[in-house]
This record gives sequence, C-alpha cells and structure tokens, in this order.
Amino acid sequence: MALKKVMHVKPDESLIQEMINVLAQEMQSMPNVNIVDDPPEVLVERGHLSDYRHYYVVWSRFDSVDDETRSRIIFDAIRNAFGHNEAMRATVTLGLTRPEASEMGISAGPFTKLEELDLDDDDDDDHLL
Repeated sequence: MALKKVMHVKPDESLIQEMINVLAQEMQSMPNVNIVDDPPEVLVERGHLSDYRHYYVVWSRFDSVDDETRSRIIFDAIRNAFGHNEAMRATVTLGLTRPEASEMGISAGPFTKLEELDLDDDDDDDHLL
C-alpha cells in the first residue's frame, strides 16, 4: 500500500480565532448548554505528574485544520476559558476528528470529561512560573 502525504491548508486567522472562541465558550458552558450544533467533545487525562493534564478535543471542524493549528486552538481556548495557570498545565493538546479519535481508541471511556474535572485545585502554582 502506497502512503500519501496529507496536505492540510492552514485556515485564515479569522477562522482560527472563531474556533478558539467557540471552543472556549463550549468549555466554559459544559455540561449545561451546547453553543454550536456540532459541539466538540473535550476529554482530559491527568499526566504522570498530577498537576499536568492532557487535553483531547474531538471535533469535526478540525477536518481541514493542520495538527499544529489544532493544538494552538485548544491551548488558546483553555487559556481563554480557564486562565493562564490551567493552560500551563496542559502538556498535551491534541485535536482530532471523530474518525481519527476512533482509530486511535480515544473516547470518553478511559478519560475524564471536562465537566467532571475539578479545575479549582490550584495548590501552589509558583512552580509554573
């Protein structure tokens, strides 16, 4: 089987900013209301060190967005929704489409849904500076 290089066109900055805003609003509103018709599914996994987290966002809108931009959108949305300290805890920000997440075995099963995560456990953030 021949491998093909996948080419992703980086979306324009206004689309990136709009996706950041929608994702941040969805993160803040969970689990109350979905802001958009096709809401992102935000899954969080605690890293090996308990203060750090891995964020996985499954969203069909990532279909034509390159990996680097997906990560930037997620990181910026975390910062906008929860502040700088929470964004600094995000050691992995991985954006996936539903087929990609299924292929990788990423689903709500082994992960914490965002609404179940206690984001107010700010022990001592001085070590993050």
